Amino acid sequence: MEFRLLGPVEVSVGEVPVPLGGVKPKTLLAALLLEQGHVLPMHRLIDILWPDEPPETAKAAIQTYVKTLRQALTRAGAPDVIVTRAPGYLARIPWPARRTVEATRR
Repeated sequence: MEFRLLGPVEVSVGEVPVPLGGVKPKTLLAALLLEQGHVLPMHRLIDILWPDEPPETAKAAIQTYVKTLRQALTRAGAPDVIVTRAPGYLARIPWPARRTVEATRR
């Protein structure tokens, strides 16, 4: 599994892309991956996704994005990438993919 954060946010297994949804779910996943292993609180995720005016349904929307991303990642063979941890979520990247993410950070 490969996570790409430079350029368009993408996840792939081999050459097969994992469908992640629209801009907001991809932004959410990128934020979690950039802070892998650290909890991003819900209020911070809301600020990232809606920097100006978050809708009243922002928390519910994030929960829906997380559910959709988890389903896509589970189908791709990585069921535990996004973890619920109070007061928000964190990303746990499987070891082979972690090296790819770390290499692109340098």
